[in-house]
Amino acid sequence: MFETKIHIEFLNDRREKLNKEFRWTFANMKKLITIDQRIRELNNEINRTFNATKKDIAGLVAQKHEWYKEYELEAEICPANDWSIAGENEYISDLLFWYVNWDAINILANTNEDHHERHKAYNVPAWKQMMLIDKFVESGVTWELDALLYDTDASLYSFKDIVRFRPEQFEVRYKLSF
Repeated sequence: MFETKIHIEFLNDRREKLNKEFRWTFANMKKLITIDQRIRELNNEINRTFNATKKDIAGLVAQKHEWYKEYELEAEICPANDWSIAGENEYISDLLFWYVNWDAINILANTNEDHHERHKAYNVPAWKQMMLIDKFVESGVTWELDALLYDTDASLYSFKDIVRFRPEQFEVRYKLSF
């Protein structure tokens, strides 16, 4: 327990220091937009998968396979197996991955709930101050990227860390239950 508290304090101090030093260059903003676009692609993939699954299961139910009538498909955007940060010490990358609150960052969607709010764009005041919204991201920022950048209770990543993510480090995980 003590070790966990020390790690979290260290990562919070690290994030605060690195965020103060971070420069909002055009290149850094483009990298953040690339991550945001990847998250949007994955949200679209989730919608396509949900729609295809609903159609397939409706077909099975129409063929009198009643067992399939009650089902739930869950999906979440999450880190892939390779979660290193380019240019960062492996130990720090591992600490960040294990101590971040992914449940708070990821929106878990399922077929049994109305999830039209899932794609809502968030116009974050800090982004507007940096002219990212108006100049670069016309439709706002995804929930997931906003949480990674600004939710200090969930994310221990600095802006510099997030800029160094690779888009392929995000994936969708599905869980189908009957």
